[in-house]
Amino acid sequence: MEIAVDLARNVLVLRVHPGEPSGAVQPATATIDIGEGGRLLAVEVAAATGDTLAMPAAGEGSLFVSFDPTAATITVELERQPGGLVRSAAARVGLVKDGGGTLLAVEVPRRGAGYEITYPSGNR
Repeated sequence: MEIAVDLARNVLVLRVHPGEPSGAVQPATATIDIGEGGRLLAVEVAAATGDTLAMPAAGEGSLFVSFDPTAATITVELERQPGGLVRSAAARVGLVKDGGGTLLAVEVPRRGAGYEITYPSGNR
């Protein structure tokens, strides 16, 4: 798993599972957690009914992905127990899936209404 910065679109791409994207990026509503210094800490996305989610193996990569079936949410954590100040903001994100509906990546705009992410995209 990895984090990529798409400078042309000004988005962070959180790749949570390998695979070949199929179709257009699906818009979704999310809650993002931002720490001190504009660090992106986590993204929580509402999962549509019937979607499948391939979970990465434990200890694989630097992102932690979890699915809460009760709340029907997918959470991608970049930092666990970050410490310091944390604030949450609503954001429109993009979901990249393969042909079977497995989540491959979450695309998070670096700027939105009421927030700006400055790290992990170069400023720290």
